[in-house]
Amino acid sequence: MARRNETQPFNQNDTGRMAYRHEWEPPDERPLLIQTEAFWADESERMTYEDACAVDRPREADSLLDYLSRISATVSGKYGGVLPRMRRPGGTRRERERQLQKLRGQLPGRTEIL
Repeated sequence: MARRNETQPFNQNDTGRMAYRHEWEPPDERPLLIQTEAFWADESERMTYEDACAVDRPREADSLLDYLSRISATVSGKYGGVLPRMRRPGGTRRERERQLQKLRGQLPGRTEIL
């Protein structure tokens, strides 16, 4: 097996072109890519996605699909504070401390309740 010369690119025949050409590219053997429908529903949708991408940058642990799903969920409003925050079942800290004091008072040898 011969070693390839390090100065040569990996794929010498690759021109970097896509399988289709866009309308602004000069005509050649590739077929023209025709988009019949707009990608964005309207201009506000495009701007919303751009804003979401600017605010929420990819994290180190994210894969591409994780990042895209998080951005899409943000834009569609899944994480937009649809529901109010739930109260903790234990109540406030003062209520929890009072309840614990009552429970401690039931132990033998502990009778004081504040």
